[in-house]
Amino acid sequence: MFFEIEMYKDFIDGLVNLLETVENKDNVTIDLCFNMSEEIEKIDYEKISKEELLGKFYAGVNRIIDLGYENVHTGIVEKDEFYFHADYRRDLNYNYCKKVDYVMWGETDSFFPKEAFDVIETLSEYTKEQNLHRYLLSFQAKSPLPIETMNEINARAKEFDFTYINKPKISGSCLVISSDLIKFGVNVPLCLIYNDDEGLSLMAEKLCGENFIQFICKNVLHVHARRHPQKRCYVLNEDNPYAFINKKMDNFQKFLQISKKNIQNLTNGTDKFYEYDDFKKELQ
Repeated sequence: MFFEIEMYKDFIDGLVNLLETVENKDNVTIDLCFNMSEEIEKIDYEKISKEELLGKFYAGVNRIIDLGYENVHTGIVEKDEFYFHADYRRDLNYNYCKKVDYVMWGETDSFFPKEAFDVIETLSEYTKEQNLHRYLLSFQAKSPLPIETMNEINARAKEFDFTYINKPKISGSCLVISSDLIKFGVNVPLCLIYNDDEGLSLMAEKLCGENFIQFICKNVLHVHARRHPQKRCYVLNEDNPYAFINKKMDNFQKFLQISKKNIQNLTNGTDKFYEYDDFKKELQ
């Protein structure tokens, strides 16, 4: 989102930290979406211009391209579009599951561990031996932590220590999804306009049942700075840089309530799902 632009540089630093370890760059596709929608929050143009926002975004994109990556895809959501992270992640899963072995969810306030691809490769060897193809992978979480400190801690792991759970415990930060799990139908359901990680969890349980499996690499950390001091900047008429939910604008609160109703309906209801048009009516 536009209001995350000042912590976006940290995210790019983390992405560079991860991607510098890759030998065959053609095997990795990076997909970055910059959301400038103003349907919920408005941009404070007295503090920053559209050109400055886009300049900061593309500066990060160019850092990745300068590493030698050619498969870098970018998208810009315009100010009058209803398209948010649940939509993006749903499309990301659907569009890439037949092109890649794994879809990896990143967030602007998070760093994948430098060892992430090695962890994935190690787990892949095991799952192929066991004929397991539909699964999630996550890492231990730490918040906040500098990249250098994360690297120092993770470098102590001489071999990767995995465990697993049979009930989803999903954070949208640094999540790895096997493509076969998505092909099986596990995705963010179309009824959701928010709560993407919760929606993915619910669908994984519904479809996989007792066969659901989520691997966790216990001795490799990822960083998720949920209270980054620049997480929510340039929102008109709002002073909430740490992104506390109760301090967000009324429009967001209405949006969140509609999404929660959809979650309840997905879980145990039969009512019609609320859509963006219903949210528009709430704003009138």
